[in-house]
Amino acid sequence: MKTPYIILLVLSICFLFLLCIATILFIIKILRTQNEYNFYFKNGTRLYNLAFKDDLTDLFNRNAYIRDLAKLKTKKLKSLWFLIFDIDDFKLINDTKGHLFGDEILVSAANRLRNVFDEKSHTIYRIGGDEFLVISKNIFEDELVNLLLELKNIELKNSDFRFSKGYSIVEGYNNEFFDIAFDNADKMLYADKKSKKKIELN
Repeated sequence: MKTPYIILLVLSICFLFLLCIATILFIIKILRTQNEYNFYFKNGTRLYNLAFKDDLTDLFNRNAYIRDLAKLKTKKLKSLWFLIFDIDDFKLINDTKGHLFGDEILVSAANRLRNVFDEKSHTIYRIGGDEFLVISKNIFEDELVNLLLELKNIELKNSDFRFSKGYSIVEGYNNEFFDIAFDNADKMLYADKKSKKKIELN
């Protein structure tokens, strides 16, 4: 009569043992998955930053601009503007005060643009050297001009550097319209820079 009870007891012990093993394996799997996620998240973020962020200023870089440009061409926005900025006499700043000081100026320039152009409607890129690009979405020209005036007022209070600037609206959503807008903004920037040189000469 005791044999069935012994068998039942052995089976119960075996079941509990297997249940413990299964629980331990499940916990190990969860921990491994979490570790893999943490590794991917940390390294994925690092890889993303290397690909799309400028190390010095933490702005988006030219790769991000090319990526975002492709996306913008598929959207229908109320308005889309290109604004190009570069720092006046930046080569002279580097040559006379050194590259470390030049780097500080680039960081200050990035922060100045951040303070004026919020992330909601604007994306800021450092596209090379001392050249910055702002893409502004769904705003009117008078709003844009007010932002540029705000930037000008900041410059009047700080004598460390000045921007030359140009802007243009994108009038369509194919490659040609984007290229024309960028070219028009670039031409306005150099006209701005040239006018300053004339004033200096006079």
